[in-house]
Amino acid sequence: EPLKPTYMPVFLTKKERKKLRRQSRREAWKEEQEKVRLGLEAPPEPKLRYVAQVPRVTASLV
Repeated sequence: EPLKPTYMPVFLTKKERKKLRRQSRREAWKEEQEKVRLGLEAPPEPKLRYVAQVPRVTASLV
């Protein structure tokens, strides 16, 4: 039986890993935005960023 070549796993550098993560997240974000534009999905709820917003938002929900 001939010897089978052994393949070394490809390790990405930190910069390459960050680049791939950025690209995939941006692509997912763009797809989500496109679905919202077409009306297939509801737009995401606004995020609470400051404690001062909590009373206003909870009052508007009631």
